[in-house]
Amino acid sequence: MTKLLSTVLLLLLTTSYHGASSPTSAQAQQQQPAATKVVTLQILGMATPSCPALVKAAVGKMAGVEKVEASLKSKTATIVYRPDRTNPQKIRAVIKDQVGFDSKIVKG
Repeated sequence: MTKLLSTVLLLLLTTSYHGASSPTSAQAQQQQPAATKVVTLQILGMATPSCPALVKAAVGKMAGVEKVEASLKSKTATIVYRPDRTNPQKIRAVIKDQVGFDSKIVKG
């Protein structure tokens, strides 16, 4: 858990430092090469501001995951992934096993 929190803090600091803004799901889909796919998951149980960061940190470490966006407001995560390395079922399993949230596929 300490390692996950450290990763979350590093992720938050890096994003804040670079002044990066998070593109919308539509922008994420348009920017990706043909070798990737996009899945949007409804994350059941996200309730606090730290929840999206925990989801991003856990899923972002997966082999084949190119990009993760998570929103507390919409309670969703949009993941750009390489289908030759992972799939939505594996992503959902990581969210459940490492963060404790159930999820369901909304799109993709």
